[in-house]
Amino acid sequence: MGLAGLKGAPSCGKASSGMLSSSIDPSEVLAELRRILSARMFQGASRLQEFLHFVVVETVAGRGHQLKEHTIGVAVYRRSLDYDPKLDSIVRVEALKLRKKIDGFYEHDGGRAEIRISLSKGTYAPSFSRQYDPAARHEVEELIAKGTYLLHKVDEESMSQAVLLFQRALAAEPRNLHALNALIHVRLLRAGAEYESPSSNAAEVVRLAATAQALDARNSDTQVSEMLASGFCRQDLNGAIQAGRRALELDPNNGNAHFWAAGVLCGLGRHEEAERHTRRAIRLQPSRFSWHVSLGRGLYWAGEFERARELLVDLQAWESGFWPLPWILGHVYAALGRFDDAVAEMERAHQVSRGASMALASLGWAYALAGLHEKAEKALCDLEKASAHQYVGSTGVAAIQAVLGRPAEAATHARAAVLAGEYFLSFAPFDQRIGPVAKLAV
Repeated sequence: MGLAGLKGAPSCGKASSGMLSSSIDPSEVLAELRRILSARMFQGASRLQEFLHFVVVETVAGRGHQLKEHTIGVAVYRRSLDYDPKLDSIVRVEALKLRKKIDGFYEHDGGRAEIRISLSKGTYAPSFSRQYDPAARHEVEELIAKGTYLLHKVDEESMSQAVLLFQRALAAEPRNLHALNALIHVRLLRAGAEYESPSSNAAEVVRLAATAQALDARNSDTQVSEMLASGFCRQDLNGAIQAGRRALELDPNNGNAHFWAAGVLCGLGRHEEAERHTRRAIRLQPSRFSWHVSLGRGLYWAGEFERARELLVDLQAWESGFWPLPWILGHVYAALGRFDDAVAEMERAHQVSRGASMALASLGWAYALAGLHEKAEKALCDLEKASAHQYVGSTGVAAIQAVLGRPAEAATHARAAVLAGEYFLSFAPFDQRIGPVAKLAV
């Protein structure tokens, strides 16, 4: 029977050994075969590659029922026609090795494969099964795409929706690495924006990163997740650097890897390297507006205040609804001593963020710098009220208290920020607002 005659409509199902199910297209099986044969664990195992190739092609061609130990011994292992399998166990021994390699492939590298090739005990004819229904897979990919779009908007509602979308994708496909790594990223970003407590968030991020590692440690995004868990949750900068290096070795064109590597490098004061990685990330994915804004933040941390100002002012013409932009620009103006401009930008950030506590705390800090002490006091009162129903970062409160000349109160909040593991403390040496707070916590 020719390959064209075996084509059928896709649907979930499993074929019996020795035949191809009408629900699976031969081209899908052959594509999966090529993927397995090119996998890392099959490199250097040329005879096992030939073994698998032979039995799959024979089965797809409709001759699976003819696959016997003697046939494989002659065709693959170059035994003579009078070879006796009872005296020479080469095929049985090699079949055992092949089954282990196939199982290992699907445990590590092939978890997201739609078609699975199996070689069951007691037969040399492989079976083919569809692991995911195409319609269900499409729905999962839609959930991930929507979630990815929302997480880069950074406002609390969008990021909360992104978490739910990624969780729905994982409920449908628990081994979906794309959804798992995206969930890790959004959870970390939520804690960074102080929408939730970093200390309670850290344990979940570490757990999710370990799950991703167990599924596929050779996935570049998995190593990005490990970089985040190490650097921001475990405070293990060496581990973060090593994971970042692995991520870029696995995929030099992974924009996420370059972007987050820049964040780690900023925390180490390696600002020129961080800028290069951020610019590389932007070249790879120029539509990520948040990355353009992060370039301005990196320039601010590098002390390049005028360059940061020029970049961020230009970006304001692109997008007016992204609150981190005026928030960072407000920091830049404060560093330049332009306190009225800093207040104007922080007010804009607070308005656009719909009252995010981190934006409010930074606005209170700008008020205090500008000598608007009554407004700074009101911001402190509003933050205290907000803390009854949402997480309010102690770093921001300490920064306001410090500028208002209350070192004892500022020190108390600074120590609380350290205990909570608030992420922006990692950048304290380079941040005009957070630097004084970190010193008070000692």
